[in-house]
Amino acid sequence: LLLLHMDEASGLTLMDSSGRGQDFTLDSGGSLGQAGAFGTGMVGSADGTIGGLVGTRVFTYQAWVKAPVGSPYYSYLLHMAGSGLWFYLGSGSFNVGIPFTSGTRSLVAAIPPGDGSYHHVAIVMDADRPYRNILLLWDGQVVAGSQWQIPPDGVRLTTAGANFQAYSGTSMDEVHLEARARYDFPIGPARQKALGRKTRFNLWEGARR
Repeated sequence: LLLLHMDEASGLTLMDSSGRGQDFTLDSGGSLGQAGAFGTGMVGSADGTIGGLVGTRVFTYQAWVKAPVGSPYYSYLLHMAGSGLWFYLGSGSFNVGIPFTSGTRSLVAAIPPGDGSYHHVAIVMDADRPYRNILLLWDGQVVAGSQWQIPPDGVRLTTAGANFQAYSGTSMDEVHLEARARYDFPIGPARQKALGRKTRFNLWEGARR
């Protein structure tokens, strides 16, 4: 549904590589990072639209995030304005809210402060999974999970407008949203070195960085 490599070093556009043409435009205060990450070193905000999520009962969201040593992460990993959907890191917690016709359900997990390195974050919803069908993962490890009654009409969104924000020194990179569930995808030492990440996990195939 969406793949933002965030490799742009200049300009005002985060290019979507999913083939759906859902580019994001940086607004006032937005910035592209020195190493191809979004929001590095200053308040950053980017706006766009995401199609294909309405009514889905299964999805995986993934991104890489970094915060200064000892500082909490502050970032809207994804925010769909007006719909009640949010994926947010802030004040030492990982927060997710997903809207259904019966109302918005939320899940929260504690996360460690920043250490100056990138870490992998993922959200997996799978309506057909018999146990804990919503999972929050940090560096490939489940940090929170719950069993929700996901209605037949799936995710309810009232608008396609979407927003990313990264501030207080937090950076984002390699955002991926897809309409299928992924869980455990280990990568070998060579891939770890190429990615430059301190984690064994890369929850998508074909990422360039």
